[in-house]
Amino acid sequence: MFGYVSDVLKPVISTVNFIRSFGLNHRQFRQFIAEIGETDLPYHTAVRWLSCGKVLQRFFELRAVIEIFLNEKHRPLTELQNNAWLWKLAFYVDLTKHVNELNLRLQGENQHLPDLYTNIKSFRMKLILFQSQLRSKCFTHFKTCEIFSHTTETEFPIDFAIETLSALKINFDTRFSDFDAIANQIKIFQNPFDADIETLAPELQMEMIDLQCSDIIKNKYENSSFYIENKIQEGFEIVLYGDLNVRTGDLGDFHNLLDTPTLLSASRASSDPVSSSLSETLVDFFDDNSLTILNGRSTSDRNGNFTFISSQGSSVIDLAVVSPALLKLIVNLSVECMPYSDHLPLVLEIKGLDNMKSKDSTKFCPGTKYSWVADKAISFKGNLRDLAILPLTGSTLDSQVERLTIEIQTAMSRAGLRREIKSGGLKSKPLVR
Repeated sequence: MFGYVSDVLKPVISTVNFIRSFGLNHRQFRQFIAEIGETDLPYHTAVRWLSCGKVLQRFFELRAVIEIFLNEKHRPLTELQNNAWLWKLAFYVDLTKHVNELNLRLQGENQHLPDLYTNIKSFRMKLILFQSQLRSKCFTHFKTCEIFSHTTETEFPIDFAIETLSALKINFDTRFSDFDAIANQIKIFQNPFDADIETLAPELQMEMIDLQCSDIIKNKYENSSFYIENKIQEGFEIVLYGDLNVRTGDLGDFHNLLDTPTLLSASRASSDPVSSSLSETLVDFFDDNSLTILNGRSTSDRNGNFTFISSQGSSVIDLAVVSPALLKLIVNLSVECMPYSDHLPLVLEIKGLDNMKSKDSTKFCPGTKYSWVADKAISFKGNLRDLAILPLTGSTLDSQVERLTIEIQTAMSRAGLRREIKSGGLKSKPLVR
């Protein structure tokens, strides 16, 4: 690969050095490009690979201006008239951009071996995808090539691109073969419950069996943020749904909604204005993993309705959270009424799914609750026994369930278990549309 790069990089670096290394040339060039509103050429430093991509990209963007300047200096660069060479330049602009993105992913704090190995595996898979797409001249991930394809009739050098990508993949496979050899050991740290016992070192097998068979440890792992991050890295789509017991206020105006075709609002509303440092930690976790809180964004929950109502107060602590690819599939999120619990159910409607939602789900007043009182148990059982002898009417299962629900409510009311939420309730806002 590096031999191929030098065929493109040498003329570029030579030209950049000619412009930047001589004070007069550089001043004249800056004046020239300033007249057309362009910025300067960057230097390329061999020690810094990231600068290579920047130099190639800027050189490609300014190629017409550079050609005029070099001709005026009586130092023409014949490659700028060669569309085959310009195709290679455009290709390397895009390829070095992908390499630079990988380079940046491998840097920074809190980078552990499983994270680094995941990024390497991902990049190698991308190289295979690039080869497949470029064979059919699909420039989805090569934007510079796509732009150049509209300005030239010269054919894209498919063989050159495939050979370059193949050489790069072989180079990566060779350099990271040691990591491939210990992939199963690395997987232990990513997800110990998916590890293949037979492939582990003998001294780890017994302990790993004990760990994988522990439901308590597995539940803790699956309820941890690490488990969620791991599943996102593995390419899974995420839906978090339920009582998170954290009041987030209206935090969570995420940018990933701005460029996504969706029925949801990019900004969040909330009837509960309270947030805390724990809220910020949770929202930062969502943001870091491109997860979006749906509460307070949909047509039926535009005000961010309360999800928890009790005599002590009301709040929004039950959340629905999804990953980016699911945003365009979300039709609606609504907070429904429920007289039997302090927590109100969230109903998420998704395109392509047979969403189960009762047409009568809004008929109960959310200000009415039923609280269990031990000394009224005998009265409740007696009332329930009296009602239980009545036949269940209705031709469908839904109608029979509705009748049974009404009988239970009646028994609880007669036993004095019904109460009205007056303080800390809905105030002036209903929970339903």
